[in-house]
Amino acid sequence: MNQKISIVTYNVFGTLDEKKYIKLRQKYIIDEIFKNNIPDVICLQEATKPIIDAIMKKLPKYFLWTKLDTIKKISDKDKNILLNDGYLVIISKWKFKKKNLIYKGSFYDDGILNVIVDSKNDLGKNLSIYNVHTSGGTFGKSKEVKFKKKMNRI
Repeated sequence: MNQKISIVTYNVFGTLDEKKYIKLRQKYIIDEIFKNNIPDVICLQEATKPIIDAIMKKLPKYFLWTKLDTIKKISDKDKNILLNDGYLVIISKWKFKKKNLIYKGSFYDDGILNVIVDSKNDLGKNLSIYNVHTSGGTFGKSKEVKFKKKMNRI
């Protein structure tokens, strides 16, 4: 039984704002995620659809769950912001047994997601994975504000 797992977590800073250069950074981001082989689990923060699609193209048999999937009702305005600024994502080679939105956060690109994956065949037990974005919504804020937000989330 293989007891080793590979997990990659990456803050994509995935805004589609032209000034953030996501189109230029996309290849670098994908290369970074896969630089040490194919991960078993990928946790992304501020991920946008182009990044997610590029990863899923490389891993078509993997399972995907996003914070976007947890939202029941959303206004068109908020949906556009969300799709442009990114959201939390968990991608796994193992099927999800359970999905939990632990902390909604103040907006769509932050919060805490948790999944339990069906990894018994590989690890001998199921695995619980958390994806936490500790400082979402703090861009341009003071160090004190960033620290307080991180501590509250932790």
